[in-house]
Amino acid sequence: MGTDQASIQIGIGAGGTTQRFAKQLAQRLQHETHLPKLVLQALTSGFFVKQPNTSPISFFSFFEDLHHLEIDYIGLFAPGWIPWDECDETKSWCH
Repeated sequence: MGTDQASIQIGIGAGGTTQRFAKQLAQRLQHETHLPKLVLQALTSGFFVKQPNTSPISFFSFFEDLHHLEIDYIGLFAPGWIPWDECDETKSWCH
């Protein structure tokens, strides 16, 4: 008989506020135990070449030392804009 443990899923985007949130969350989780699996999802269309640390994918590094927790990382790469005539095709990626 299998068990299906619940997970906490958090989607993050780019920006300084989100970066500070991710850093604070990782610090708070350092001493937590017995938590459900954490799934971090980063939605990004790329990054600034001179500021790669602002990419939400880079925020995953704040969690790399939390070996006592089960954490999955998902990078969701999407274009920054979509021409109107490609919207239906792009939406079909989600199905």
